[in-house]
Amino acid sequence: MKTAHSTYLNHKIQEKRGMIGYEFFVSEKLENCKYKYIKAINDYIKQEKSHIIGIDLGKYHYLTASNIDRSFVFVDKHNTLFHLFRKYERRIANKQYDNSEAYSKLKTGLKSHINQVVNEMLEQTSNRFQTVFALDDHGSSHLSFPSLVFDLTYFAIKQRKNESDEILIVDESFTSIECPICHDRNQYNRTNKNKFKCTKCGFIHQNNDIVAASNIAKKGQLLNS
Repeated sequence: MKTAHSTYLNHKIQEKRGMIGYEFFVSEKLENCKYKYIKAINDYIKQEKSHIIGIDLGKYHYLTASNIDRSFVFVDKHNTLFHLFRKYERRIANKQYDNSEAYSKLKTGLKSHINQVVNEMLEQTSNRFQTVFALDDHGSSHLSFPSLVFDLTYFAIKQRKNESDEILIVDESFTSIECPICHDRNQYNRTNKNKFKCTKCGFIHQNNDIVAASNIAKKGQLLNS
Protein backbone atom coordinates (compact mmCIF):
# COMPACT_ATOMS: atom_id res chain seq x y z
CA MET A 1 0.00 0.00 0.00
CA LYS A 2 1.45 3.31 -1.06
CA THR A 3 1.90 5.91 1.57
CA ALA A 4 1.64 9.60 0.97
CA HIS A 5 5.40 9.82 1.37
CA SER A 6 6.13 7.13 -1.28
CA THR A 7 3.67 8.75 -3.67
CA TYR A 8 5.43 12.05 -3.16
CA LEU A 9 8.82 10.43 -3.82
CA ASN A 10 7.57 8.76 -7.02
CA HIS A 11 6.17 12.06 -8.18
CA LYS A 12 9.50 13.79 -7.55
CA ILE A 13 11.38 10.99 -9.36
CA GLN A 14 9.12 11.30 -12.40
CA GLU A 15 9.47 15.04 -12.27
CA LYS A 16 13.26 14.68 -12.14
CA ARG A 17 13.24 12.29 -15.09
CA GLY A 18 11.07 14.70 -16.98
CA MET A 19 13.47 17.53 -16.29
CA ILE A 20 16.43 15.40 -17.39
CA GLY A 21 14.60 14.46 -20.59
CA TYR A 22 13.66 18.08 -21.22
CA GLU A 23 17.22 19.26 -20.59
CA PHE A 24 18.54 16.61 -22.99
CA PHE A 25 15.97 17.69 -25.59
CA VAL A 26 16.91 21.35 -25.20
CA SER A 27 20.62 20.51 -25.27
CA GLU A 28 20.20 18.50 -28.48
CA LYS A 29 18.22 21.33 -30.07
CA LEU A 30 20.90 23.84 -29.09
CA GLU A 31 23.64 21.64 -30.54
CA ASN A 32 21.73 21.32 -33.82
CA CYS A 33 21.14 25.07 -33.96
CA LYS A 34 24.77 25.75 -33.11
CA TYR A 35 25.94 23.42 -35.88
CA LYS A 36 23.63 25.08 -38.41
CA TYR A 37 24.77 28.57 -37.45
CA ILE A 38 28.45 27.61 -37.46
CA LYS A 39 28.05 26.03 -40.89
CA ALA A 40 26.19 29.09 -42.18
CA ILE A 41 28.90 31.39 -40.82
CA ASN A 42 31.67 29.25 -42.33
CA ASP A 43 29.89 29.20 -45.69
CA TYR A 44 29.48 32.97 -45.55
CA ILE A 45 33.13 33.52 -44.68
CA LYS A 46 34.22 31.16 -47.44
CA GLN A 47 32.05 32.95 -49.96
CA GLU A 48 32.98 36.47 -48.85
CA LYS A 49 36.70 35.77 -48.50
CA SER A 50 37.04 33.98 -51.82
CA HIS A 51 37.66 36.57 -54.49
CA ILE A 52 36.68 34.70 -57.66
CA ILE A 53 38.19 36.05 -60.87
CA GLY A 54 37.10 34.73 -64.27
CA ILE A 55 39.72 34.80 -67.03
CA ASP A 56 38.82 34.89 -70.71
CA LEU A 57 41.63 34.24 -73.19
CA GLY A 58 41.42 35.77 -76.65
CA LYS A 59 43.35 36.06 -79.88
CA TYR A 60 43.41 39.85 -80.24
CA HIS A 61 43.21 40.97 -76.63
CA TYR A 62 45.06 38.17 -74.89
CA LEU A 63 43.50 38.29 -71.42
CA THR A 64 40.37 39.77 -69.90
CA ALA A 65 39.58 39.21 -66.22
CA SER A 66 36.50 40.04 -64.18
CA ASN A 67 34.71 39.09 -61.00
CA ILE A 68 31.05 38.03 -61.06
CA ASP A 69 29.47 41.48 -60.73
CA ARG A 70 32.11 43.14 -62.96
CA SER A 71 33.13 45.55 -60.19
CA PHE A 72 36.71 44.42 -60.84
CA VAL A 73 38.00 44.17 -64.39
CA PHE A 74 41.42 43.80 -65.95
CA VAL A 75 41.97 43.97 -69.70
CA ASP A 76 45.14 43.47 -71.72
CA LYS A 77 44.54 46.18 -74.30
CA HIS A 78 47.53 45.31 -76.46
CA ASN A 79 47.38 43.23 -79.64
CA THR A 80 50.76 41.66 -78.89
CA LEU A 81 49.65 38.04 -79.30
CA PHE A 82 48.02 38.78 -82.65
CA HIS A 83 51.21 40.40 -83.94
CA LEU A 84 53.36 37.55 -82.62
CA PHE A 85 51.25 35.00 -84.50
CA ARG A 86 51.39 37.12 -87.66
CA LYS A 87 55.17 37.34 -87.38
CA TYR A 88 55.35 33.57 -86.95
CA GLU A 89 53.24 33.03 -90.07
CA ARG A 90 55.48 35.38 -92.09
CA ARG A 91 58.60 33.57 -90.94
CA ILE A 92 57.16 30.26 -92.05
CA ALA A 93 55.85 31.63 -95.35
CA ASN A 94 59.11 33.38 -96.24
CA LYS A 95 61.16 30.40 -95.07
CA GLN A 96 63.32 32.66 -92.92
CA TYR A 97 63.42 29.95 -90.29
CA ASP A 98 62.56 26.29 -90.16
CA ASN A 99 59.35 25.35 -88.34
CA SER A 100 60.96 24.43 -85.02
CA GLU A 101 63.03 27.63 -84.82
CA ALA A 102 60.06 29.81 -85.77
CA TYR A 103 57.92 28.03 -83.17
CA SER A 104 60.61 28.50 -80.53
CA LYS A 105 60.75 32.25 -81.22
CA LEU A 106 56.95 32.42 -81.07
CA LYS A 107 56.88 30.62 -77.73
CA THR A 108 59.56 32.92 -76.29
CA GLY A 109 57.60 36.00 -77.36
CA LEU A 110 54.33 34.62 -76.01
CA LYS A 111 55.88 33.65 -72.69
CA SER A 112 57.39 37.11 -72.23
CA HIS A 113 54.10 38.92 -72.86
CA ILE A 114 51.97 36.45 -70.89
CA ASN A 115 54.25 36.66 -67.84
CA GLN A 116 54.12 40.46 -67.97
CA VAL A 117 50.32 40.57 -68.21
CA VAL A 118 49.83 37.96 -65.47
CA ASN A 119 52.15 39.95 -63.18
CA GLU A 120 50.07 43.09 -63.79
CA MET A 121 46.83 41.23 -63.11
CA LEU A 122 48.10 39.63 -59.90
CA GLU A 123 49.25 43.01 -58.59
CA GLN A 124 45.64 44.14 -58.78
CA THR A 125 44.07 40.97 -57.36
CA SER A 126 46.44 40.40 -54.45
CA ASN A 127 44.64 40.96 -51.16
CA ARG A 128 44.21 39.39 -47.74
CA PHE A 129 41.49 37.10 -49.06
CA GLN A 130 41.84 33.94 -51.08
CA THR A 131 41.66 34.47 -54.83
CA VAL A 132 40.19 31.75 -57.01
CA PHE A 133 41.17 32.10 -60.65
CA ALA A 134 38.60 30.48 -62.94
CA LEU A 135 40.39 29.91 -66.24
CA ASP A 136 38.45 28.99 -69.36
CA ASP A 137 39.40 25.65 -70.90
CA HIS A 138 39.67 27.06 -74.45
CA GLY A 139 42.31 25.02 -76.21
CA SER A 140 43.34 23.15 -73.09
CA SER A 141 42.77 19.75 -74.68
CA HIS A 142 44.12 20.42 -78.16
CA LEU A 143 47.61 20.52 -79.63
CA SER A 144 47.23 24.02 -81.04
CA PHE A 145 48.22 27.63 -80.53
CA PRO A 146 45.26 28.23 -78.15
CA SER A 147 46.53 25.26 -76.17
CA LEU A 148 50.00 26.83 -76.01
CA VAL A 149 48.56 30.13 -74.77
CA PHE A 150 46.43 28.29 -72.20
CA ASP A 151 49.41 26.28 -70.89
CA LEU A 152 51.67 29.33 -70.62
CA THR A 153 48.91 31.27 -68.83
CA TYR A 154 48.15 28.44 -66.40
CA PHE A 155 51.77 27.99 -65.38
CA ALA A 156 52.38 31.76 -65.18
CA ILE A 157 49.53 32.09 -62.67
CA LYS A 158 50.52 28.93 -60.80
CA GLN A 159 54.10 30.14 -60.31
CA ARG A 160 53.08 33.62 -59.13
CA LYS A 161 49.85 33.18 -57.16
CA ASN A 162 49.68 33.26 -53.38
CA GLU A 163 49.90 29.92 -51.59
CA SER A 164 46.23 30.03 -50.56
CA ASP A 165 44.98 30.93 -54.03
CA GLU A 166 43.43 28.35 -56.34
CA ILE A 167 43.09 27.80 -60.07
CA LEU A 168 39.92 26.23 -61.45
CA ILE A 169 39.45 25.08 -65.03
CA VAL A 170 35.90 25.73 -66.20
CA ASP A 171 33.95 24.95 -69.36
CA GLU A 172 33.76 28.17 -71.37
CA SER A 173 30.72 27.04 -73.39
CA PHE A 174 28.21 29.87 -73.94
CA THR A 175 30.10 32.30 -71.68
CA SER A 176 30.57 34.77 -74.53
CA ILE A 177 26.89 34.83 -75.56
CA GLU A 178 25.04 34.38 -72.24
CA CYS A 179 23.44 37.41 -70.62
CA PRO A 180 24.63 37.68 -66.99
CA ILE A 181 21.28 39.22 -65.99
CA CYS A 182 18.55 37.09 -67.60
CA HIS A 183 20.86 34.21 -68.67
CA ASP A 184 19.52 34.21 -72.23
CA ARG A 185 21.93 32.55 -74.66
CA ASN A 186 21.90 34.06 -78.10
CA GLN A 187 24.74 34.46 -80.59
CA TYR A 188 23.38 37.92 -81.47
CA ASN A 189 23.97 39.10 -77.90
CA ARG A 190 27.58 39.53 -78.95
CA THR A 191 27.85 42.44 -81.39
CA ASN A 192 30.36 43.04 -84.18
CA LYS A 193 31.90 45.95 -82.29
CA ASN A 194 33.13 43.87 -79.36
CA LYS A 195 30.13 44.95 -77.31
CA PHE A 196 27.37 42.98 -75.60
CA LYS A 197 23.67 43.70 -75.95
CA CYS A 198 21.11 41.17 -74.73
CA THR A 199 18.36 40.69 -77.31
CA LYS A 200 15.95 39.60 -74.56
CA CYS A 201 16.32 41.91 -71.54
CA GLY A 202 18.34 44.73 -73.11
CA PHE A 203 21.40 44.47 -70.84
CA ILE A 204 24.30 46.35 -72.44
CA HIS A 205 28.03 46.24 -71.77
CA GLN A 206 30.78 48.00 -73.70
CA ASN A 207 33.09 44.96 -73.72
CA ASN A 208 31.81 41.47 -74.46
CA ASP A 209 35.07 39.91 -73.26
CA ILE A 210 34.39 41.31 -69.79
CA VAL A 211 30.91 39.77 -69.87
CA ALA A 212 32.45 36.42 -70.85
CA ALA A 213 34.99 36.68 -68.01
CA SER A 214 32.24 37.45 -65.47
CA ASN A 215 30.28 34.41 -66.70
CA ILE A 216 33.43 32.30 -66.29
CA ALA A 217 33.76 33.64 -62.73
CA LYS A 218 30.16 32.57 -62.07
CA LYS A 219 30.95 29.06 -63.25
CA GLY A 220 34.00 29.11 -61.01
CA GLN A 221 31.83 30.05 -58.04
CA LEU A 222 29.58 27.04 -58.68
CA LEU A 223 32.62 24.74 -58.76
CA ASN A 224 34.07 26.34 -55.63
CA SER A 225 30.87 26.15 -53.55
